Amino acid sequence: MFAVGASLVFIPAVSMPAQWFTKNRALAVGIVVAGSGIGGLWLTPATDHMITELGTAWALRITGIIVFAVNSVASLFMRNRLVVKSREKIVDFSIFRDIRFLFIFGGGICGTAAYFTPLFSLPSFAIQVSGKSDDFGTNLITIINAASTVGRIATGQVAASLGNINTLSMCTCLASLSVLVLWLPFQSGGTLVACAIVYGLFCGGFIGLVPVVMAELWGIQRIATIIGLLYIANFAGTMIGAPSSSALLDNVGACSPVSTVLQDDMLSVNSVSEQPPTDVTPKWWASKSLEHKPIEGAYAWTVVASGFAMLMFAMGCVASYGSYQTYYHLHQFPHEPTSTLSWIGTFQFAILNMFGIPAGILCERFDSRLVTFVGGLIMGASLIIASFCNNSVWKLMITQGFMFGMGAALMYIPAVSMPAQWFTKHRALAVGIVISGSGIGGLWLTSATTHMITQLGTAWALRITGIIIFAVNSVASLFMRNRLVVKSREKIVDFTILRDLRFLLIFCGSVCGTLAYFTPLFMLPSFAIQVSGKSDDFGTNLLTIFNAASTVGRIATGQVAASLGNINTLSLCGLIASLSVLVLWLPFQSGGTLVACAIVYGLFCGGFVGLVPVVMAELWGIQRIATIIGLLYISNFIGTMIGAPSSSALLDNVGGGTNYKPSIIFSGVFMMIAFLFFAVLRVSVNRSLIAKV
Repeated sequence: MFAVGASLVFIPAVSMPAQWFTKNRALAVGIVVAGSGIGGLWLTPATDHMITELGTAWALRITGIIVFAVNSVASLFMRNRLVVKSREKIVDFSIFRDIRFLFIFGGGICGTAAYFTPLFSLPSFAIQVSGKSDDFGTNLITIINAASTVGRIATGQVAASLGNINTLSMCTCLASLSVLVLWLPFQSGGTLVACAIVYGLFCGGFIGLVPVVMAELWGIQRIATIIGLLYIANFAGTMIGAPSSSALLDNVGACSPVSTVLQDDMLSVNSVSEQPPTDVTPKWWASKSLEHKPIEGAYAWTVVASGFAMLMFAMGCVASYGSYQTYYHLHQFPHEPTSTLSWIGTFQFAILNMFGIPAGILCERFDSRLVTFVGGLIMGASLIIASFCNNSVWKLMITQGFMFGMGAALMYIPAVSMPAQWFTKHRALAVGIVISGSGIGGLWLTSATTHMITQLGTAWALRITGIIIFAVNSVASLFMRNRLVVKSREKIVDFTILRDLRFLLIFCGSVCGTLAYFTPLFMLPSFAIQVSGKSDDFGTNLLTIFNAASTVGRIATGQVAASLGNINTLSLCGLIASLSVLVLWLPFQSGGTLVACAIVYGLFCGGFVGLVPVVMAELWGIQRIATIIGLLYISNFIGTMIGAPSSSALLDNVGGGTNYKPSIIFSGVFMMIAFLFFAVLRVSVNRSLIAKV
């Protein structure tokens, strides 16, 4: 709740000064951002003193009263200089097609991922490696905060002479060198202090200059929403950076391959996975144990059938959104760019993945039948509400996009995680069958949606689909039950898994795989029409071929994994999917090679999607599988938000709208990087190259 309020203060505070300054804009924004450094300097000891003298309760109350009082006065003066002209689009997502924004976005992710390592690790390094006192380590943090405060103001003055982008680049370079030159080779206290000063100065400049560069490149009219979009990069970098650095310290920099804490946690998960829980809350909504039912029995296959039906509609609707987008573009919203309309479908898949963690938590704490029923209710309601809001794109983004994605997450996470509790020998096959529902849903729902739109219009197409989803899911949810009840705990999500190198390898591999996944899916049809000179029907048939092959691949790779091993098969799928793009699509333009690419890519991308949950269950057991998969699916959210827009930007800005090779290379290379992450995972689990893993 605090973070929500802080965002409503932070974004206006860093964006408004850009409207009021031109010559001294960088200095003004630097002074504003310096407030965070100064606040860290005095609020930390003040909070410690209040906690010591009064306790946490009164410390929180006093801080809250002061924050409210100060902000009430300060907000009186936080006014826009320019009034933004009203428009139907709440957020202009077309900026994701601007390669300059994507460069800043990528730099923001990398910078934020790197930012926290010195901040978190310098004090412990000084104590453990350099043999300094605890006070010395604490003082290093104070030095970084003080230097960062100075840097945020000083770089504003420097930028007035050198230019904003030049100064931003220089700050990034010098911050990197401060770590590599002053920290990496030395251990003395003097060099650590020097590193803290230099790093703080130039990281402060890095943070302070980004909003100024945004205002310089895109003007000050929409600066608040553009900065808000950019700060998704900070979210991604924060989620990846510090956990990855800690995992490298624990797994690569320590003698033991896995931290003691994680080993104990893993031992407890694996040792109690087959024991009945002792503290299940006897409430009607609580999850009930079904350990008396046999593994791989009739009820287990009922769970698979229910999951198949759920994914057929949850992912089938996402796959069939292209039918709505075509109609929207040609008839309802002819003046809206396609890139804006595509964000409705992008939101469906992105929000589905972003809400993976809450969905996993709900599956552990409540009866999964209730969770999936509510998911179907939200999905059906979102489409029915959208049918009455189809005169505005932003309303469709909220209903058909955001709201639908939330409901789909409550169906998707239980559907892909529950079968792992009911199967051992045929686990990969069971999960593959469930996930194949998304491919089959894409096959028939696309044509059915097109027919309904043609005959009845989009409003009734949305209503009919919503009613069917609610009806089918209401029946399917009755059988979507946990076999094991998770033992109650205070921690809602066990983030210690983020310190496991194996999880980070899967996470990074999934980010890269999702980055690559959508390029063939979105661009093969237009490539066939524009470059190969094929008909529109040929392009549509390529998508049908891809969906059919993907359905087969999700089931077949489950059988292959039973012989080769899950991680071996996952790595193989990533490699062949990458080669299908680089070997069959990149050098050729004929219809035959495009069909071959659609078949091969569909087969092995289907396996890639279907095997990840199985690998998670194999490595970390089935007890917490729902929340672990929910955590992992943040990677899909990141890849979805970056992948398709980046590929489209490469086509528009590098390929001139007709040269698809940069986008094809982008997809093939990132899928190859995903394979490399999975290959490293394979070696980290078992170094024997012929072992079944």
